Amino acid sequence: MVSWIMVQIAAITSASFGAPDWVMKMIIITLVIGFPVAIVLAWAFEMTPDGVKPTETIPSEESIASQTGRKLDWAILIGLMVVGGLLAFGEIIRPAPSNQPLSEISDEALSQAADSTEWDLATIGPAESSNQATQSIAVLPFEDYSAEKDQDYFAKGISEELLNVLARIRGLRVASRTSAFAFGGQNKSVQEIRQALNVSHILDGSVRKAGDTLRISAQLVDTTNDNQIWSATYDRPLTAKNIFNVQDEIATAIVEELKGRLTFTPEGETGRTVSLEAYELYLKAREQSNQRLPAPLLASIGDFEKVITLDPKFSHAYSGLADSYMLAFAYGALPKEAAKVESRKNIDRALVLSPNSAETLTSAAMYDHMFSESSDSEAAIDYALKAVAANPNYSVAFHRLGQAYAKKGEYEKSLKAFEQARTLDPLSASILNNIARIQRLTGDWKAAKATTLDNIKWNPDQPAGHIALSVFYFYEGDFLNSFLAAKEGQALNPNDPTPPIILKEILIKARLFDKALTMDNSAETQAAIAFEKGDFETARSRLPQFKDLTQKAYLAYMLKDYERAATAYDKVIMEKSYKVLKADTDNLVDFANISFVFGKLGLPKSASYRTRLKDYYGDQSADDFDQLNQLWAGAVFKASGNTPQNALPWIDRMVSLGQADNMLEGPAFDTLRKTPEFEAYAARMSENRTILNAALKAKLADPEPNWIETD
Repeated sequence: MVSWIMVQIAAITSASFGAPDWVMKMIIITLVIGFPVAIVLAWAFEMTPDGVKPTETIPSEESIASQTGRKLDWAILIGLMVVGGLLAFGEIIRPAPSNQPLSEISDEALSQAADSTEWDLATIGPAESSNQATQSIAVLPFEDYSAEKDQDYFAKGISEELLNVLARIRGLRVASRTSAFAFGGQNKSVQEIRQALNVSHILDGSVRKAGDTLRISAQLVDTTNDNQIWSATYDRPLTAKNIFNVQDEIATAIVEELKGRLTFTPEGETGRTVSLEAYELYLKAREQSNQRLPAPLLASIGDFEKVITLDPKFSHAYSGLADSYMLAFAYGALPKEAAKVESRKNIDRALVLSPNSAETLTSAAMYDHMFSESSDSEAAIDYALKAVAANPNYSVAFHRLGQAYAKKGEYEKSLKAFEQARTLDPLSASILNNIARIQRLTGDWKAAKATTLDNIKWNPDQPAGHIALSVFYFYEGDFLNSFLAAKEGQALNPNDPTPPIILKEILIKARLFDKALTMDNSAETQAAIAFEKGDFETARSRLPQFKDLTQKAYLAYMLKDYERAATAYDKVIMEKSYKVLKADTDNLVDFANISFVFGKLGLPKSASYRTRLKDYYGDQSADDFDQLNQLWAGAVFKASGNTPQNALPWIDRMVSLGQADNMLEGPAFDTLRKTPEFEAYAARMSENRTILNAALKAKLADPEPNWIETD
């Protein structure tokens, strides 16, 4: 009794004083060792008025054991009352779990999850001990063993749910769905999977549905020696509760097998449903959403809505529905406003039902990143950090964190977050694409292109890698290969808005104007073609119809309409928050043109943009740069200075890389226009156009079978 009371006191006070775990362990060990000693002493000795004496030396008529026993009864009763009080006190001081919607939580409270976790600043992830680092696992998609072979979505869904359960095991790194599922049905060796995913264990298995019976079989394989270290088969009546129970049992078994410092707590009812019909439909909807293509995304929206009708309290269905709406907009299947309204509504409901769920918090981060008018994305960062703290194995949380930092212009933090996401999901097309983008923006062109090629290697059927490669080729002046890569991306997702933009630009460079108009017949395209033909009045007449502010500002600059250009650039600056961003690859040309236009109008703010360009280029020469945007902006920057002839090496380098553009018509080069060197560069630029024209005509005459034709 005394020992138990001491343990209760220690448990409460150690938490209050922040004592380390070993203190509690030492107290318990000491009491356990002391207990048998106390029993022996109590049997061998007795407390008498004359002090402690051996029991065997006391005559029975002098023994006071009965009196001591009554005192002991009272002591036990008082002890029980003390214990009850301690337990009640413990419940009073223990903080209650919060179900407060995140929208009602203060900014300071919102970020406490990140502050209370030991972060490894090199990865923005929880620090791992050497023991924990060796514990890692990939869950491969379970096979469908149903007789009709029509339950593939269900088998994959069970696998993904099991992956999510394992991801809550502290100390276990779990490869994310995208990467693990890439090996489904490929007959890759254990060693190939180990090398690609960097995991020490693989879990695979099968699912069979037969009437009202469910059978789930699973096996755990050690990738270091290809040995099976555990396997089990679970036969249960087919209910949602039984499915969740099996998942928890498998997770518990894995913790037992892997040993080490792993802890697992079953999720309970949070985020789960008791409706089997709702659960099966949820798995189907999520599988559709994971395809990241317009038609499946729209289908997933319909199925998620049916799930919510079946179980209005199923929080993960709301966050899944919100994600599908946002992805449908991102992949060109829905207009922005519809996606914004519907995703907000469903995120709010998910936050009420499950405010501490990593999935819900990540959906909220995605919404703020995608639809916030501000570049700061502070709410997106807070949501993502809390999602990371809720589940450090959830790669999507790190992904959204990286996006939020990138939008804010904090590229170093963004890259760290994306790299942590890549650690958890090394083959994800979206993560690799974002890493390449940030590497490019920070000037690491070689690494960015290598990451993009890795993306295509692992995800040849995903459009993101091909579209990114097209952008790389475009910046390098390799317009033919840029065209081919963009066509490949367009074939994989005809609704993606990026390939037509790239294709249109290349077709205009090659003076294939009719083909360009089939890609885009907007006022912007019509004006660009008119300018190329020298019809400046028609180009000018289209300016009021422009929807794209950057293109409007650029054409006004080219037409020497500086007032209109300045007005448009002011709006561009407000939209893109250039006032808080440093010069990078994507905004260099804007910066150079803004500086020139504001300078022409005598506006003082021109100087700040020249300063940013000066800081970017430093003392480097044109030969130090390999991207057309860098060279183009550098040429404008140099030409608009006190020694415009300094722009000539930049123009020479740009033309040598294959530039075929009308940028030399820009007013920044007026002082150079009549010089022999400049005229020679203009002639070479024209030759580049002729070469590109012939190459594209030949390719268009012999198109690839999968090309999307817009004629």
